[in-house]
Amino acid sequence: MYRLIKVYDAMMTRFLDLENMQTGVIEKCFDDSDVVSDNNFNFMKIGDIYDCKIKLFGTVTDSTTDEGMFCRVLEEKVMLGKRKLVKVESNKGVYFISHEVVKDHKDKGYFYFWCTRKDLIQVNDIIHADYL
Repeated sequence: MYRLIKVYDAMMTRFLDLENMQTGVIEKCFDDSDVVSDNNFNFMKIGDIYDCKIKLFGTVTDSTTDEGMFCRVLEEKVMLGKRKLVKVESNKGVYFISHEVVKDHKDKGYFYFWCTRKDLIQVNDIIHADYL
């Protein structure tokens, strides 16, 4: 569960600061759901708590770096709409990564990942239109 802390609006997209209620970590997540569909995340209000899924974008790296993060595989094949994702845990947070990005690295149960962006892909029962 995440509490919406702050919204940074841009012309057509936005970034959201979401506080993980379990870990206290603040996640800065990209949200372009308003650009792709009328069924979007604009209903979110600062201070309210939501069940969110966050997708990591980036690349697998050989080891931890300043930007790298250790990811432990929780589930190898998770379907969100029509997309196949890998569910991972890192620093006590749960995230999703495209199956294609990590398919050659997930078999040992963990990998290091250089995350370049975090996207909000589901809030409560609303799934981002790119996944439907």
